[in-house]
Parts: sequence; C-alpha cells; structure tokens
Amino acid sequence: MDFKSNNRYFHRSYRMLYAGIPLVVIGAVMVFGKFFRRYIHVQNAFTVIFALGVILILFFLVSFPRDSEFDRGISVKIRELRAAAEEKITALEHTPHFTDNYLAEGFFYGEGTSELKRGMDGKFRTDRYSAAQILLTAKRLYVYIMRFSTVKDETETDFYPIEFESVQSVSIKEMLTETDYGKNHGVIKSALFCIKTDGAEYSFPTNADSLADVMADKIMLRKE
Repeated sequence: MDFKSNNRYFHRSYRMLYAGIPLVVIGAVMVFGKFFRRYIHVQNAFTVIFALGVILILFFLVSFPRDSEFDRGISVKIRELRAAAEEKITALEHTPHFTDNYLAEGFFYGEGTSELKRGMDGKFRTDRYSAAQILLTAKRLYVYIMRFSTVKDETETDFYPIEFESVQSVSIKEMLTETDYGKNHGVIKSALFCIKTDGAEYSFPTNADSLADVMADKIMLRKE
C-alpha cells in the first residue's frame, strides 16, 4: 500500500493550482491580446509563462490520487485474506469442507479515525479499514479479521473459531455517524455485521446489502 499517496489523498496541496491559474490568466491576456502581438519577444515570453501555468495545473490534476487508486491499494492489501483464513482453519480441521463464505469489509467512522474525505464518487473514506473473511465449514463458523491503517504501516488480525451451537443471533446493524465535512454538517451511513454468542459479541464493518443478509440467515440456519 502506497502510504505517501494515501496521505496526499487526504491532504491535497493546492499550491500548484494557485500558482498555475494566475500564470495562465496573465499569459493568456498577454499572448492573445492585440496590443502585444507587434512585440514578438514580449509575446514569446508570456507564451512561456502561459505554458508554465498550464503545466502546473496539469501536474496538480495528475498528481492527486484518485478514488479508484485509493481503493485499489485496499484491494491489494486484502486479496490474500481468504487464503490466510483457510490456512488457519486447516490447522484446526486438517481437511475442512467449506460450505459458504462472505467478505465483510468497510471503513471505520468516528472514534479511532483521524482522517476523513468525501471522494468524487460521494463515498466517505477514512484512515481505518476492516476486512473480515467469514467462512463456514461442516463443523464451525470462522471469522478472520484484518484491521489496518490506510496511511501508515499498522495492521492487526484476529481469528475466531465459533461453534454454531453457541450463536445467539446474527444481524446487520445500520449505523449513523455525524460528521463535519468542510463547512457542511452531515451524517455518514454505514453498517456492522454483528454476531452474538453465549460468551462474546463480534462486530465489524460491512456493506448493508443482500449478500450480508443471506450470510446472516445461513449462519442462523446452521445453528438450528
């Protein structure tokens, strides 16, 4: 994961844009104005100024990490998550028979985060992310969770083998997080995949979609 690029994503510098716009405006007025057309040397000088302004603006646009680039780094980070989970499960069951799987993933919002940005796609991104690989075998429910920072090298993992008989409930909990983004006060909608057992409760970010609901139903059916 490119932490420098991700930090630029949250902290965009406008210095090049602010420097480029005046150069383009001044250069355009002098280059395309009628008065200076008779002075070729002056016009050439302002052509250079105009070109320099355009270069600064283009560099500003190109150097800024896009939403898709930020998301791609996360995808690369978690692409081996299922393989890592299956390796841990194999150590317990030796030859596990996997029946269902679901990847619950999403950003953390609010407490514990220090960066927040609304992308061009309207999605809010933070500096904390979670990916939980849920795997069902003939014997148990397993959850392998990876939580990490998107702006620095910090990663933690947890592995939970859960007996189906111990599961009390599984639900998708919708969350509303108040935030001050720029000058606007708003609310971020997110969701948590929640598993309650006889002795513990587990929750982690997820997409509030039909796939999450289906997995929740499958876990409860296995309990029965």
